[in-house]
Amino acid sequence: MSTQTTLDCINKVQLRGSIVHKHRAEGWLVIALAVSVTPESRDFPKIYWFGEGIDQIDAEFNVGDRAEITGRLRTSKTYPATTIAGETIAPTAGWFETKVDPTIEYKQDFNEVLVRGEFIRTYKPSDGLAVITLKLINDGYTYFPQFTCFGRHAERAEKIKEGESVSLVARVQTKKRETNNDTQYYQSIVCRNIRVTK
Repeated sequence: MSTQTTLDCINKVQLRGSIVHKHRAEGWLVIALAVSVTPESRDFPKIYWFGEGIDQIDAEFNVGDRAEITGRLRTSKTYPATTIAGETIAPTAGWFETKVDPTIEYKQDFNEVLVRGEFIRTYKPSDGLAVITLKLINDGYTYFPQFTCFGRHAERAEKIKEGESVSLVARVQTKKRETNNDTQYYQSIVCRNIRVTK
């Protein structure tokens, strides 16, 4: 089994879209971004911010603003679901600003996750579907994010052996489910391409 170091691992999330929700609590801030990469789909990834800088982010960014965000995937023992920890946030021009001022460039919405880490396991709940877990080590922290693979990517994931180095390009996908007068929201990282890397 190989051992990954911070030099081998990649853990990068890049998002661009409109802020649709913001919630502040003691010591943290969460921002939900509306991201429409294709006309048929709109996702609402949640990005969590911790520690220093959240006061400034809270003051400078509001619902309706367009923003470009970078972050990394993260898991913990107390909350094993894969979340996104924000690293940078910058304003980006909206459609209206680019119409009023033609010197400003409009940047399309963007939703991409790029990772490289150690393959841990595959869970196959049904044909054409696989959920894989990778081990990522960044800045001395170890994370175990899960990725959902469909179709040929699920078939490819089934052939990967524990301990192999895997590179993966994905997107953040959100779904909602209505149950007994309650709405539940789910966020998952969906594989767009997967390869064993050396």
